[in-house]
Amino acid sequence: MQPALCMLFAALFTNGVSSSPLKSVGEKLASMDDVNILMYGVLQFTESLHHMYQSTEARLARVMKAMSRTESEMKRLGHDTEEVAKTEQQIKEKLQLIQ
Repeated sequence: MQPALCMLFAALFTNGVSSSPLKSVGEKLASMDDVNILMYGVLQFTESLHHMYQSTEARLARVMKAMSRTESEMKRLGHDTEEVAKTEQQIKEKLQLIQ
């Protein structure tokens, strides 16, 4: 992604594209150092944004995995509860027969 942005900035800079036309001939253009500083800042910003996106994506994946595990545990516990209830009922019935 960085090489593509560098090429884009280089193309824009060499072609002299500006967002608004110059109002007068006497206006001073930005120096090369200023442009380089701005380009470096934009690159840092895009890199930080990309890192934030990746870390957020990883966190979301961990949350989804944890939710999936929790749901499967809940289903298993529900099944176990049903089995225990059936066993309890069978024990009560057998106790009734014994008494």
